[in-house]
Amino acid sequence: MIYDSRDSEVFPRSGSFHQLGVKAVQGLPMDADVQYGGIGGIFSWFVPLFSRKAVLATRIVADFQFGNVPFYDLYTGGAFQTDDIPGGPNGIRGVPSGRYLGRIKALGNVELRSLPIGFKLFGQSFHMGGDAFFDAGRIWLDYTFRSPLDGTGLGLKYGVGGSLYFLWGQAALFRIEVAYSPDQVAENPGFPVGIYVQDGVMF
Repeated sequence: MIYDSRDSEVFPRSGSFHQLGVKAVQGLPMDADVQYGGIGGIFSWFVPLFSRKAVLATRIVADFQFGNVPFYDLYTGGAFQTDDIPGGPNGIRGVPSGRYLGRIKALGNVELRSLPIGFKLFGQSFHMGGDAFFDAGRIWLDYTFRSPLDGTGLGLKYGVGGSLYFLWGQAALFRIEVAYSPDQVAENPGFPVGIYVQDGVMF
C-alpha cells in the first residue's frame, strides 16, 4: 500500500509519502532452507518553512523479518525496495553498512533541506543547496529482545552530518553526503566519517 501526497517526487516541499509492504522469500536451491517473510513500513512527512525556501523532512522506518532469514538479508529491509539498513546511505548515515544485523529494525531521519541558489547555464536551469541531518535507530537480533548481540541500555545508533544538492532541470538531482557516527570511528579511527554520492533525495 502506498499513500503519496507530495507536491514533487524529486524535491518535495510539502505532503507525505507512506509505504507499507509485505513480502515472502523462497531461496533456491530449496535445500538451502532460505524461507522467510517480512513486513516493512516507511512513513515520510515534508513541512515547508520560511515561505517554502526550506523544508523540514522527517521519516520513520520499521522492518520486521521472520522465518529462516539468511545472515546476508539480516542487514536489509524496506517496504518495496530493499536497502541496506540500519547503516549505510539509506539508513543511519555514518554507521557502516552491514555492521549491525537483526530481524527487527527501527530508525528515524530528520533533515532540514533547501535549494536557495538558482542559475542558468547554456540555456539549462540549475539549482544548488544542501541539508543538515540527524539519523538514529535501534536493531534487535530476534523477538526475545534478550540477545547479547543487541547491546545494553538504550542501544541507539546515530549519525549526524550534511549534504550538498545539485539539481539539473526538474528531474536530475544529485547529492554528496558526509556523516559522522561513533560506529564509523570504531570502524576506521583514521577517517571517522562516511561519504556517500547518490542520486535524488534520501526520502
